[in-house]
Amino acid sequence: MGLNFFKTALKIHFEVASEDESSPFMQEYLNLNLAHLNDKWKKLSIKIDFTEGEAFLFEMLLSLKQDIRNLEQRLFEKDALLKLKNEADLCGINFEYLQIKEKSFMKDQIYYARFELNHSKIALFIKGVSENEAEIYKIKKEDKQQYDAFVTQMQRDMIKSLKGHKDE
Repeated sequence: MGLNFFKTALKIHFEVASEDESSPFMQEYLNLNLAHLNDKWKKLSIKIDFTEGEAFLFEMLLSLKQDIRNLEQRLFEKDALLKLKNEADLCGINFEYLQIKEKSFMKDQIYYARFELNHSKIALFIKGVSENEAEIYKIKKEDKQQYDAFVTQMQRDMIKSLKGHKDE
């Protein structure tokens, strides 16, 4: 396929899935990382000129909202993640593709996948393009931004290491 992958050492969990709205995979995908909503409010608040007291109340409300969400997750066990059948070493990443060491994918098969990145669970749907490569098929905007930033950092690290070897 000739794609450039940047080396990484993440674990990915995945399973053959459908995107049916009622599937447990889609439900987990939609419910995972709802904390992004608080981040959205924080970003919007930057544009508003709060007084010191208003800023304090705003931060307190956001904190209470997060605490309530955490309690709800514990009470209703919403935090329990699906046990996915497959686990693999994610050895290469690209802005649109993932590469694993094992030969576990089937061409054109859709998978629900999840991996942890900077203490956040990234949920996505991928489509097999070969036995060990998959294309990112569906990912939430906020997760995509976080993932792209990680890939960019890996790209920068690779360039720095290449420059370091040329200087020697």
